[in-house]
Amino acid sequence: MSVINDMLRDLDKRKAPEAGGSQTTPKESLIGPQTSVYPKVIIILLTILLVALLVYFFLAANKFDVPLQPDLVKDLVADNKLSVKQPLIELVASDGEEINTPIRNHKIEPQKTQKQEVQAETITRDIAEHKASKPIVPSVKVTPKISLLSESKVIKIKPTDKVKVQETLKVKELVVSQEPKSMGVKLSPVALDQQMAEKALLLMSQYKDLEAYRELYAFIGQHDEDMESRTVLASYLLNENRMAEVGDVLLNAPLHKSPKLRQIKARWYVQQGKHNLALYTLSADLPAVENYPEYYVLLAAYYQRYGTAKEAKASYSVLVDYDETVADWWAGLGLASDRNNEKAKALYAYQQALELPGLSPELLNFVKPRLNQLQAAQASLK
Repeated sequence: MSVINDMLRDLDKRKAPEAGGSQTTPKESLIGPQTSVYPKVIIILLTILLVALLVYFFLAANKFDVPLQPDLVKDLVADNKLSVKQPLIELVASDGEEINTPIRNHKIEPQKTQKQEVQAETITRDIAEHKASKPIVPSVKVTPKISLLSESKVIKIKPTDKVKVQETLKVKELVVSQEPKSMGVKLSPVALDQQMAEKALLLMSQYKDLEAYRELYAFIGQHDEDMESRTVLASYLLNENRMAEVGDVLLNAPLHKSPKLRQIKARWYVQQGKHNLALYTLSADLPAVENYPEYYVLLAAYYQRYGTAKEAKASYSVLVDYDETVADWWAGLGLASDRNNEKAKALYAYQQALELPGLSPELLNFVKPRLNQLQAAQASLK
């Protein structure tokens, strides 16, 4: 019993202080000391974020080709913070020689890992086995050196057969050396003169008279041999009735060499009323009729108008002897004989002119009634 009493007294002693100071007892004594959980949560989140970043960069480095943003690259290049070079393409051949060649618009590929290179080699071997008949393009080793500041791209090419390349170049050089070289042909002064005259006539036929006129004058001023050019120019000026300029062109012209120029000068004299000078110019130096029959036609016509009937008859006789099929020449001979009072010859010439085709209407209107008159006069004499 004494033990129990002692325990009860001890219990009463313990309860007495708790009853007196129950309001000042701290809460920590009831639930124990408290600790914060925030640092642990932050550490865990940082760890997860770090792991995620490592995984992302690992995947991006091996599988993804992230293109550069154009705007960002331009800003970096403008600030000289980025120097990007074009890729170097190396084509490796059998003999080990490297040739650098620029290439443009080459697509840059990312570097392959060792595993991907092994896979590529395996695929290449499979293709070679299935398509042995087709040539395989040599593998391309890309070394990306990005440079937006440089426009040139370099390719290192190693020719497979240097000897064949040299032989090909030698063959090409041989072919080029065997090709005929164009020889520059230098025209003679006479040929140049003829060429200029033909060009001027062509321009005139295209109604480019002024251009032909200027080129003819320029040619005559630069060349000594200009007989044909002077002929074309003088004939053009004469038809345009520019008498003063015709005289300038004919002033130093070689008339003794050109029957055409003499004809032009004779016409020039006639238009000025200088008939005797025209006849003298034509009769002073007669060419061969077979070469210049029109020269004798003009001379005979001028004799018929401004000269004597005898001289006209002689000129028409030369023409008829040269060609008996021209009706107008027979009519001219008949008219000259009629004026020279040779009626029988005139009657025969008129008959020939009417029998041949091609008689001009003017001569026909004269010859036919004149023939009838001569025939009537001849009949009255009988």
